[in-house]
Amino acid sequence: MLKGTPTPGSPAPGSRRDQERRLDTAASPLDVHTDTNFRETLRLVLRAVSYTRYFKARFAAKFLLMWLSLLSPLVLPWPLKIVIDNVVLGTPTDPEAFPAYFAPFVRFLEGMGPVEMMLWVVGLGAVLVVAFGAFGTATDFTEAQLEEGHDTATQTENEANAAFSKFAGIAGFVEFRLQLRLTQALNHLLRSQLFERIQALPMRVLNDQRIGDSLYRVMYDTPALTNVFYQVIMSPVLAIITAFLILLVMSFNYGDAPEVVYLALCILPLQWLAIIPFPRLMRRKSQASRAAGAVTTGNVEEGMSNVLAVQSLGGNRQERGRFDRHSNESFRRFRGQVLVSIMIRASMAVAYGLLGIVAFYLISTRVIEGVLTPGDYGVLIYYYGWFAGALTAIPYVWIRIQHNIPGVRRVFFLMDLPSESYADGKSIERISEGFEMHGVGFVYPDGRRALGDIDLSGAVGEIIALVGPTGAGKTTLAHLLPAFQTPTEGTLTIDGAAVSSISVASLRRQVAYVFQETQLFSDSILDNIRYAKPDATLAEVEHVARVAGAHKFISELPHGYYTRLGTVTSKLSVGQKQRIAIARGLLQDASILILDEPTSALDPETESYLVDALQEAARDKLVVVIAHRLSTVARAHRVVFLEHGRIVEQGPPQDLLGDPNGRYRAFVELQSA
Repeated sequence: MLKGTPTPGSPAPGSRRDQERRLDTAASPLDVHTDTNFRETLRLVLRAVSYTRYFKARFAAKFLLMWLSLLSPLVLPWPLKIVIDNVVLGTPTDPEAFPAYFAPFVRFLEGMGPVEMMLWVVGLGAVLVVAFGAFGTATDFTEAQLEEGHDTATQTENEANAAFSKFAGIAGFVEFRLQLRLTQALNHLLRSQLFERIQALPMRVLNDQRIGDSLYRVMYDTPALTNVFYQVIMSPVLAIITAFLILLVMSFNYGDAPEVVYLALCILPLQWLAIIPFPRLMRRKSQASRAAGAVTTGNVEEGMSNVLAVQSLGGNRQERGRFDRHSNESFRRFRGQVLVSIMIRASMAVAYGLLGIVAFYLISTRVIEGVLTPGDYGVLIYYYGWFAGALTAIPYVWIRIQHNIPGVRRVFFLMDLPSESYADGKSIERISEGFEMHGVGFVYPDGRRALGDIDLSGAVGEIIALVGPTGAGKTTLAHLLPAFQTPTEGTLTIDGAAVSSISVASLRRQVAYVFQETQLFSDSILDNIRYAKPDATLAEVEHVARVAGAHKFISELPHGYYTRLGTVTSKLSVGQKQRIAIARGLLQDASILILDEPTSALDPETESYLVDALQEAARDKLVVVIAHRLSTVARAHRVVFLEHGRIVEQGPPQDLLGDPNGRYRAFVELQSA
């Protein structure tokens, strides 16, 4: 087969399916699956429904109230029959012409005049309105729900706070508030679980997962589970119960016109035929729309994160063009989804309308023939509409599931990614000896080798400097100690125990890592410095800030250590941010302190203070420094020089400098030239 020739069954290059696949890959390189078959759809539905176990009591209460609200059609049309037949036309009341549950009220009206009878009917209506907010015809039947727009953002926000009630009045208020709390609790649980899972993903996975896509899944995909949660359990079950009860009443009270009942039963198979072409199309369009939205969110996140680079390189127009393309694509995908929804509604409406015309003709004919009374006409039209609506809801639920299942799949995809097992393994309270590496190697999933044949040890009380050219593997080697990366070859032990046998949580409590790229939170400076030690006193924070050379500029800020970085981070220099991060690492009560280029943005005076502090810290810690500046490396107990992922030489800096053919000496001479 020639290169580039599509395999059988695969989408042709440039085809719509191929474009959707590329779009989803752009949203998340890890998640390239753009379609869901019937079996997977059912599996995802069952998994979404399983969340009922977290809210059994509230869900049962909602189910009961909703079921009661759907019993109301058994009562609502019969007062209308009384008004037409007995009040307006003056026909004598006949309890036998009414259902058994409504007959007592009809017997109570026997012998009353039209005005008195009408007053009692109005009184009954008033009670129904106050209690349930419904009386009379179907147009009076109230459904309370939140208003929303047509865009995804407002619809998603409503789905995360979905609440509705077929009741109004007192019962409707109770049901609405109950469901609102239930929906919010469900979405809070889902968002929290997904956020926690993202935080627990291994470093190699996080590096491949776009932040914007993860944000989109947490905020905009999780409500899809809410929809499936309600649609699968409540809508079909309640629709079937409602349809059965109405069919029972129609059959019992209108057995003289059975064709009306049979006609209503035809609505279900006809509606299924109407939606046959659309389920898979709806899944694909919904998936493409969500993927395009995630790409747009990611584009915004990247643009904001790199705004300085964009402005300094004059890339504003280029970024605007990129955003325009992604945003327009997102809107276009959403329009495609809406178009499919319109086609589905139109197809179902045609089926519903055609049978409605036939039902109108049959019922009218029976009234003209005298088989039914004019009051029966109103009751049957009401019941036919309600019955047909209940049966129509069953196939429409399947379409709604197709709309939401891509969002459910995107949520569960992240939840199912392999996460770090923080609690697994034995817990260590303190590292008393150090680490040892024997034949350690590391190869990235794409086959690139970062480390090979590493034999290295470090003891508490030492300062080890990792030195070497860019790309030598220094940071990757340092990442092995807190288990950010796992060796693909060899063994790494800490205090004689394999790292794989130690719980990640306890290990990272004993390894403080100050990254080269400063990462601060939008909390106060005080909270940032004591992030890993929340109970640290202000005096302890000030001490490490002084050591890191940060105390002076912090004291000059408007609110000192209580200044929130969210409002002034952009006004801090790179060096000031780095000093705060160093102070945070120094404060952490850890046995191993790793600093990745800690002095790159420090002035000589502050660097001197920091090097002295590292000497002090090394009394009860193992300090690993990744550095290029000779002034930092010179105070280390041992220099480990790496090239191409391998240790070329190691030893005290003075000894390595004394070797005229040494790689470390050559590296130093290059800097000094």
